[in-house]
Amino acid sequence: MIEDIKSQIDFSIIRYANCWEDADLLMNALPTKFGDTVLSIASAGDNSFAFLVNDGVQVMAVDVSDVQLMLCKIKQYAIKNMTCQEYHGFLGFSHLDNRFEKIVGLIPVSDTIAHTFINQFRSEIETGIGYAGKFESYFKKFKKYLLPLVHNKTTVQKLFAIKSSEEQIKFYNETWNTLSWRLLLKLFFSKFVLGRMGRDPEMLNEVTINVGDYIKSKADEHLQSTACQHNYLLQMIMTGTFINDVPFYLREENYKVIQRNIDNITFFKGYPQDAPLINGKKYNHANLSNIFEYMNKPTFEHVTKSIDEQMAIGASIAYWNLMVPRNMSQVVNYKNISLGYIKPDNGFFYHKFVINQK
Repeated sequence: MIEDIKSQIDFSIIRYANCWEDADLLMNALPTKFGDTVLSIASAGDNSFAFLVNDGVQVMAVDVSDVQLMLCKIKQYAIKNMTCQEYHGFLGFSHLDNRFEKIVGLIPVSDTIAHTFINQFRSEIETGIGYAGKFESYFKKFKKYLLPLVHNKTTVQKLFAIKSSEEQIKFYNETWNTLSWRLLLKLFFSKFVLGRMGRDPEMLNEVTINVGDYIKSKADEHLQSTACQHNYLLQMIMTGTFINDVPFYLREENYKVIQRNIDNITFFKGYPQDAPLINGKKYNHANLSNIFEYMNKPTFEHVTKSIDEQMAIGASIAYWNLMVPRNMSQVVNYKNISLGYIKPDNGFFYHKFVINQK
């Protein structure tokens, strides 16, 4: 099953230029301390870098995509040598002159693979690598071509304006939740459109529910809550940039510590269950993103048992369920400690955030 997906999905492109899981939620669920090791799905790197906010933490970031890993490596070079403000500009979230020339100067001549990557994606770097992913392109089309047919910029700004819970609910029901908005959600976020423009059809093989209805129900709930006013992921979807807030690793106070510890991350190409241990030490934590979403049950059970062998006693593992229910505690002897864990998820489209403990 895993090899089938690997052969069917195009990994020659940048699939995700940013992580679309809530790092605040992740950092809260997996508190690290000096000497801890973390196994983390690399994706775009953001949430793996976030673990470096604590000194003495070692991270093994894994991915099956060479392109995603090289994106992470380029970000690592940039973080190591740029101020927080410059790095925001390098990603494209603010102005920065000569993005390509700047990153060229930060990569050692000996790292020929990194130089090959930046030359391959030169145009994306010049316009801002933070917008270069297929998933980001999907949301860009939504924001640029379709959302304006439903709501103008003023209405979008009002969605994020600070207001009371009662005012947010009233605004949503009386201004935002129009018939055209409901139709847009159900069509653009249907399984067919999401599978072809946002992800890949193979990534949705295990999904059996109506995707458009599901996304609409999650949006109904979140956009009526005051939590949406500070949701940087929602801001990116609706406006193409961050308004009031930025992801965890991009905040100045976190960035400075992450920059100091940036060499404490290692990248590995492959599956998480095949990742080597760090200094022979089993992992204290694991961020598994939403990798189980793409697996049938037998594959999920096999991967769970394999990952379990890499985890230390007492280790905590966090991951998201989108539309496919998966819980490692049903396969191995883990506690399900996410029960009763209540915190707003900026990734409002996820069904469940799961925390297990060995």
